Amino acid sequence: MVANVKTMRERSSSSSTVTTLRNRDQLERKRKAEMARLRREKIMAQMSEMQKHFINENKDLFLEASGSTAESSPPRSDPPCVSQVCLAPRRSGAAQRRQLVTCILCQEEQEVRGQGRAMVLAAFVQRSTVLSKNRRRSLPDPVHYDPLFMHPDLSLGTHTASCGHIMHANCWQRYFEAVQVKEQRRQQRLRGHTSYDVEHGEFLCPLCECLSNTVIPLLPHTHTPEHSVDHPSLETWLETTNQQIAALCSAHRKQSGVEGAEPEVPEGFRVDFTPQNPFSSSISEMITTFSMSIYKVSLKLNPNELDPRVPVLSWATCAYTIQSIERLLMDEDKPLFGTLVPDSRVEDSLCVLDIDMFHLLVYSVMSYSSIHCLDQSEHRTVDSAHLHLLHLVTVAHLVQILLTSITEEVCMDQDSEGSEEEELTCQLYNTLRTHLGSVLPELSSGCQLSRCVRLAVLPFLRAAALFFHYLNSTAPPTELLVTGPGQWEALWCVHPGVRQALRGGGGMVRFPRESNRLIELPEDYSTLINQASSFLCPRSGGDKSRAPTLCLVCGCMLCSQSYCCQTEVGGEDVGACTAHTFTCGAGLGLFLRVRESQVLFVAGKTKGCFYPPPYLDDYGETDQGLKRGNPLHLCAERYRKIEHLWRQHGVAEVIGHAQEANQTLVAIDWQHL
Repeated sequence: MVANVKTMRERSSSSSTVTTLRNRDQLERKRKAEMARLRREKIMAQMSEMQKHFINENKDLFLEASGSTAESSPPRSDPPCVSQVCLAPRRSGAAQRRQLVTCILCQEEQEVRGQGRAMVLAAFVQRSTVLSKNRRRSLPDPVHYDPLFMHPDLSLGTHTASCGHIMHANCWQRYFEAVQVKEQRRQQRLRGHTSYDVEHGEFLCPLCECLSNTVIPLLPHTHTPEHSVDHPSLETWLETTNQQIAALCSAHRKQSGVEGAEPEVPEGFRVDFTPQNPFSSSISEMITTFSMSIYKVSLKLNPNELDPRVPVLSWATCAYTIQSIERLLMDEDKPLFGTLVPDSRVEDSLCVLDIDMFHLLVYSVMSYSSIHCLDQSEHRTVDSAHLHLLHLVTVAHLVQILLTSITEEVCMDQDSEGSEEEELTCQLYNTLRTHLGSVLPELSSGCQLSRCVRLAVLPFLRAAALFFHYLNSTAPPTELLVTGPGQWEALWCVHPGVRQALRGGGGMVRFPRESNRLIELPEDYSTLINQASSFLCPRSGGDKSRAPTLCLVCGCMLCSQSYCCQTEVGGEDVGACTAHTFTCGAGLGLFLRVRESQVLFVAGKTKGCFYPPPYLDDYGETDQGLKRGNPLHLCAERYRKIEHLWRQHGVAEVIGHAQEANQTLVAIDWQHL
């Protein structure tokens, strides 16, 4: 009897428990369904708002479409759209709408605000030589390196990429701390986990597992400026800026105990003014985290927030990344948005041909805010300053182009009287020639020179458009959403480096810079085999190399996997290929092992993976290891894919994914290749 009662009670309690769990599951399903419904409604509302905005922005097109007949109307010759301006006092800011984002870790939605909780993007910072025009330049001493002026050969830069996934800063910090704890608790093995290195701040994106080593803080859109503010002329702005800089220099001299004359201070300019930080402590902390990551990767030094090079290095990675994007879009034919008086100290300054002007533009615009924030007058014109800075740097870049242009072709379609643009180009060229004499050749016609200048200045202007688009949160014009076709001169030309560079000729960078490509491979693989069979080890007294390996970046043949060619890098013995990556690819390499028909991707000393080779047989299959022995021919599409990975800085990401998917790659001694 007691047993029956006990059994009945257990059944009733278990049934009630099942009922409770079932009700809880139903409530959870209802809650998720409600959240999904609200999200769909929100997306539909956003789409509706975007449609209304598009219709309002293109009223003329809709009126034309509604009034059109069945017959095709003749093409209209409307002027191009000039309503979207990303620079100058008349620039258009971002649409006045809330910027809502969702954290991928906690699924909480939040508006991006300057005084709110920090939202960050997972990002990967790496040194790069993809744009390099001089791979023989030795690496600078990180302790004494001055990054203020980037050489136009772009021998070494810092690239930043992001997968685009957004997190709260505190959510990311908890996630990264959990990753660190997991790595610390990992059992002792023969080798560690090499797809990411926690000691160097590396982690995998929680959503896509993309290799990352820092985070980029999200900042709110820049608001539309007040168009009522007066726009000073270039002469007025230069005079005011010189007075402001002189006042700052005088204040610094006073702090150092050096006496000097009191300069004239512009009205409303206060040297002792301390501007208020527009960002919350959380966002400021993430800005510091990002800048320190760039500092560590660029200089290979321990973090130092007091180093004055920290902001310059952050601006440098901004400029280099934009230039990489612009070149990639141009070569792939994709839409852009779819990119003083001479003095005795001139010898101590840099030659105009030794400065990359886009890096200088980014530095000038970003650093000008330190002067602008001290101006408390009613005539604060930061947009005018940015416009004048763009004009000045563009003129300097035009001088670079004219000094390095080669115009041997004759323009066949020129008129008897040149256009105003051609006359002005010839006038500027002749002005430069008066300072340089016979170093510059005499110009017979301005038609070809004008066309050369127009083509060469385009990459700079496209990169500037990308920079100011994101800096000022300006919507690009529709034309860029589709694919389309005496004092300063004297100062620049009097520099002795100009004459020396023009007479030397060979090592001078000419504009526009051509995009770098991987080396050209022969169509027949047997050509490569013959080339490798005649390759001798450079250190073994004429013996043939057992594992000849071809660098796809520079074309150098190396002796890999042999003790004879090992060298010491950073106090550690590494193979020839690994050592070559630090001089050719800033630590990253793409190699073809000729006798095995294998492509190797190498990043650093401990990371690497295999990649399908670009050579296929008649059946469209690879023959890694050359086991079948069928004739192999170059597949241009596969090789373009490898080149695209290299140019978009995606090799490190491919290595990370490959090592996560195949743990056997961990056991390979990549440093001995």
